[in-house]
Amino acid sequence: MNISLSWLSQFVDLNNISPKALAHRLTMTGLEVSNLEDKTLVLEKVVIGRLKQVLPHPNADKLQLVEVEIPGETLHVVCGASNISVGDTVPIALEGALLPSGMKIRRTKIRGEESCGMLCSERELGISDECDGIMHFPVDTPLGQPVAEILSSRNDTLFEIEITPNRSDCLSHLGVARHVSAVLDRPLKVPESSLTESSPDSSAVVKIDIEAREECRRYCARVIQGVKIGPSPEWMQQRLERVGIHPLNNVVDITNYILMEIGHPLHAFDLDRLSGPVIKVRLARKEETITTIDGCQHRLSGNELVIADANRPVALAGVMGGQDTEVTDKTVNVLLEAAWFKPAAVRSTIQETGCQSESAYRFERGVDPDAGLLLALNRAARMIAEIAGGTVLKGIVNQYPHPLETPIISLRLSRAEKVLGMRLDHSQALSALSRLGFKIEPGESADSYTVGVPGFRPDVSLEEDLIEEIAEIIGYDKIISQAPLAPLASPKPAPEREFMYTCRNLVAGIGLTETLNYSFLDPHHFKRLRLPDNHVWRSAVTLKNPLNLESSLLRTSLLPGLLNVLSYNQRRGRERIQLFETGAVYIPRALEELPQEPKYLGIVLTGPRNPMHWQQGKKRPESDFYDLKGILEGLF
Repeated sequence: MNISLSWLSQFVDLNNISPKALAHRLTMTGLEVSNLEDKTLVLEKVVIGRLKQVLPHPNADKLQLVEVEIPGETLHVVCGASNISVGDTVPIALEGALLPSGMKIRRTKIRGEESCGMLCSERELGISDECDGIMHFPVDTPLGQPVAEILSSRNDTLFEIEITPNRSDCLSHLGVARHVSAVLDRPLKVPESSLTESSPDSSAVVKIDIEAREECRRYCARVIQGVKIGPSPEWMQQRLERVGIHPLNNVVDITNYILMEIGHPLHAFDLDRLSGPVIKVRLARKEETITTIDGCQHRLSGNELVIADANRPVALAGVMGGQDTEVTDKTVNVLLEAAWFKPAAVRSTIQETGCQSESAYRFERGVDPDAGLLLALNRAARMIAEIAGGTVLKGIVNQYPHPLETPIISLRLSRAEKVLGMRLDHSQALSALSRLGFKIEPGESADSYTVGVPGFRPDVSLEEDLIEEIAEIIGYDKIISQAPLAPLASPKPAPEREFMYTCRNLVAGIGLTETLNYSFLDPHHFKRLRLPDNHVWRSAVTLKNPLNLESSLLRTSLLPGLLNVLSYNQRRGRERIQLFETGAVYIPRALEELPQEPKYLGIVLTGPRNPMHWQQGKKRPESDFYDLKGILEGLF
């Protein structure tokens, strides 16, 4: 998540703290800053000039000879851009200038004509990826003024923050600002969302019908009429580009701006392209199709949650809007959507369609269905009215049939001190929680409190979660590292374990090799052992979810596993094999849920009694029953 420092400073006072120090404080309080990027424009020897003359290059069809006026002199420049004409006010990099790309400007000859500088595009100035032509400034911009001064508002610092999956509240500038406000103990400024409304009422224009009530717990909409689609303001485009979003038009840019500012996804429909006044939130019907705004057509399986009009799906709910109802240059009336979709439903839609978006990224982690939703909806409507010139109709069309309940948690500060291993300033701990948006009321005892969790914190449900919040705001680096104090007495040995250990050592000392097998059994082993159907070994426990048929039973004997190992070795040319295994077998009990687990010792012997030695020509006696009898006598 990229966070702009200048944007962040709109919500919390960041005076007297450097970007590097702030990055350290954030990292030490749970929001890891993985990268800090200084976006300050360094444009030495790049100034404003005015074009006095533009002529064709005599030796090149696609080049032009340009005379550029700056204070005290006129420069001759060769330029390949086609979007320039006499009188334009443009940036010119003078001889010796070093551009952000690393290019150094020198006096040179291009196709036989001298060039004493370079006219610059936005890309060459490091402002954006726009490279279609030379950048233009207002005609009244003073000649010779350094371009870095004019563009100083673009100077910024970007924080790249590693947001963990549980912290969906920090996937916005306001969310990070709330955390910074708590860490620095400075007031949080909430974005302005008040607006002017006009008749008629929004409910007279559009209706909401939530059919999938489990998957969509709340759906709200506002209607803005008479908008004029065009480019969004320069400052908005700059902020969106800094956080990696390409500007499209004023209405769409506003929904993206609110997404990055407040963290709640919105979607704008062209109201006149919807069929009928009713918006339905339902599961897709099998074989329905929708073409999303990225141009991809999707055939739906029936597991996706969609927004639909009277005839068709118009959006994949929480993921992406449809191409048929997207805002275009011809849009006049806008339906603005804000909703809460079940994270599992959004993940299901992503899995079925392969679509992913910034909105889906937030919905699948959980968003605020209450205050955050309304703040985002009202602020976006206000900005559309201001920037796109629309009229906001009265009221919100609000369907919230089953409000989501946020948990109330009991917090004991004595418990917090025990968990963290440090003394706490109680007023400081409570103040930290309060600044994070938690509502605190006195509890039954002196150090206990009841804490109301805000809707934007779906990750908080336990007392330990609140203790973690306190630790984060205090700073993990403030918690003193010390070894735990605990008795380190040796545990009393278990008699059964000691007995099994002794048996293994004795049998291994006699000369046998220990083997270990899985506790699973192949049903075909009973047939290979020629056991009758009523044999006790056949009454085995069956696994409910076996890896395969060969591992579908719990063993009732060690013999099948030992014979498998013996067979494996014989097939590879081993003659003398002497193995043993100790372990539990599992004998079902008629009226008990769990089987008996007696411990057994199994031994197999085959091949010559003694290992091969220097008397290779002498025949070695084979192992027999008396070898096994001797081993057992030694063991007993």
